[in-house]
Amino acid sequence: MSPALKGPPLPGKQQPVLRLPRYSLIILAAGVLVFMVAWVAIRSAGPVKDSSPKLVVPTTAASVVPAAVIETPPSSPAPSRVKLAASPASATRTSSSPAPRRSSPTPSASPSPSPSATPSVVLSATYKTGASWREGFIGWLTVRNKGEKPATWTVTVTFPSRADVRLGPVWNARATTSGDTVTFTGGPLAPGASVDAGFSAGKSTRGKVAPVSCSIAGRSCQ
Repeated sequence: MSPALKGPPLPGKQQPVLRLPRYSLIILAAGVLVFMVAWVAIRSAGPVKDSSPKLVVPTTAASVVPAAVIETPPSSPAPSRVKLAASPASATRTSSSPAPRRSSPTPSASPSPSPSATPSVVLSATYKTGASWREGFIGWLTVRNKGEKPATWTVTVTFPSRADVRLGPVWNARATTSGDTVTFTGGPLAPGASVDAGFSAGKSTRGKVAPVSCSIAGRSCQ
């Protein structure tokens, strides 16, 4: 048996073939993807709750309640900090005031040590005429040291010139003459101590001879 020969198909009824454009499948797939994303979003969000305020009408007919008005309170503005600017007068006064100067302390003078008190010397003397006769007499001197330290002493006695006193022996003192004045010296005399000095002298007048002056350390004798 000889093989059948293939030739062009015979004309007959052919079924129509539906051919979609090339981009139709891409558009369809994109639509399906958008639908699935929207469905997932709606499922995750849940049912939509009605947040609008509802008016509740009471069942009692006696009282009529007006419709409630819900007002949103305005938000209070945040307090703002106000920076006060310094007035020009105060600024000028502040700038014109001189800076305080730091005064250096004045060195205080150190107190000088007070000198110790010098012990005082207080001398006193007493003169009196003892025995007296026609051509002579005896004189007595008593010297006292009332001070706080030992001291030498000097007593000056002046006799009247008409008596013509001539100095004789002297005891417990030293004596010098100058005209009618006799100077007696002695010491040192201890504090609180006294000494009796005496002398004998000649004269040219009758009666006792009294001195014209007697002094010790610038003070008169007693």
